[in-house]
Order: sequence, then structure tokens, then C-alpha cells
Amino acid sequence: MRGRYRVIIELTDSEPHTGRPRLCTADLWAAKDSTAMARPTTRVLTDREAQLMSILWTKGPSTAEVVREALSDRPHDSTVRTLLRILKKKGYVRILGQQPAAYEATVAQTDVQLKATRSLLARFFGGSVEALVMRLVEDEELTPKQLARLRKSLSRRKRKGDKS
Repeated sequence: MRGRYRVIIELTDSEPHTGRPRLCTADLWAAKDSTAMARPTTRVLTDREAQLMSILWTKGPSTAEVVREALSDRPHDSTVRTLLRILKKKGYVRILGQQPAAYEATVAQTDVQLKATRSLLARFFGGSVEALVMRLVEDEELTPKQLARLRKSLSRRKRKGDKS
């Protein structure tokens, strides 16, 4: 909904000469398509959420402080706690105990990797694994050693009878 709104806020202190409460006004603009509005929540992990999950997968159940200390940029404590709350809401972590609470991953790293890979394939490669691998090969993202392991894995798969 588009529109202009006037908000009146009553402050707790009073004007010096009259003793009446101070009033403050602020004009707010709201638009349905505004870029200033909050981003909708999604089940997909953001880069920062993925960093926190990586820590929980590596260290196991951890307090918010342990997670914060494991991050190279040492964000504010409330930032980490907010991200952990979001991860809980999305179903990626659960809280163990109280004061200090420990956070534990509820989704396996391999499950998240699979979901992210499928999303990447669908969004950018039309669902084609071959197109993704070709992109990696053409961009020289795969080393000769990685290519050799990939060939070995493919030949093992063919020997098992999977012709796809």
C-alpha cells in the first residue's frame, strides 16, 4: 500500500516552560515495492547464515559466544544471536539448555549442500549437471587432479551399471 503517514510520538520529558509533554512528528513514506522494506525470509541460507552453520557443523553444539569467536570479523554479540534466532526459525538449528544456551545444527551439511546444488542447477544451468561441470572446466576451476578424480568417479558409476 502506497501512502504518506504522519506519526506522532510522545516523549517522556516535558517542555521546559509549559510542563506539557513534548510531541515529535515524523513523516513516513511507505510503498509496496519499496527497496527500503525488509527482505522476506527464505529457507535458503544467506552467506552469513552459511558461515554460522559451517561453524556449528564443525564444532558441534556451541554457544553464541563460541560461534562469534569463530568468525574472523568478530561481529557484535547481538548480531550473532539474531542470526542464530533466524536459523532456529528456519529450522536449521535448535537450542539446547539455558544460560548459556547452546545451538545445535538440526540439518546435516550434506542435505544443505544437496539443496543448494539443486537450486544452483535449476536457477542458472537449466537443471543440467553437464552444463555446470562444463562451466567449471572451461573456467579452469577444476584442477587436473580434480578432473582425474571426477573421471574415476564416473567410471566407477558406469561399472556399477548406472548408464545415466
